Amino acid sequence: MAITSLGHVALRCRDIEETIGFYDRLGVPLAYRMARQDGTAGEPVFLKVAPGSFLELFSGGTDEPLIAPRTRPGLVHVCLHVDDIHAFHAGLLAQGIATNGAPQKGRGGNWSFTLTDPNGVGVEIIQLEPGTQMADAAT
Repeated sequence: MAITSLGHVALRCRDIEETIGFYDRLGVPLAYRMARQDGTAGEPVFLKVAPGSFLELFSGGTDEPLIAPRTRPGLVHVCLHVDDIHAFHAGLLAQGIATNGAPQKGRGGNWSFTLTDPNGVGVEIIQLEPGTQMADAAT
């Protein structure tokens, strides 16, 4: 018996519609809204990252986003892979989406940059470079 993939990461949202719009602008579209017992669209909401991989969104977040110190356990960020990080970054800037800086090659040899979603969740965008440990492990 083996795990076959990461199915989803669940996020609580202050404004679920704003969060859906944010991720849609990143290229992570709405897949579906869980049906209520009466058949109408409800929650949770699922955004499709890739085949079989989703972000699951719940409403009800009422606190301000928490900027967690590096010593706090828990979710650090959500990472999304792209094929052309420089074009992706330029596309976000053209849409007025702020990032935490231009793509840079990290210690692991891959290109990445970060941004923050409307709920304060860190989002890392990464382009895997052939021959890096992560690229080799991903296959």
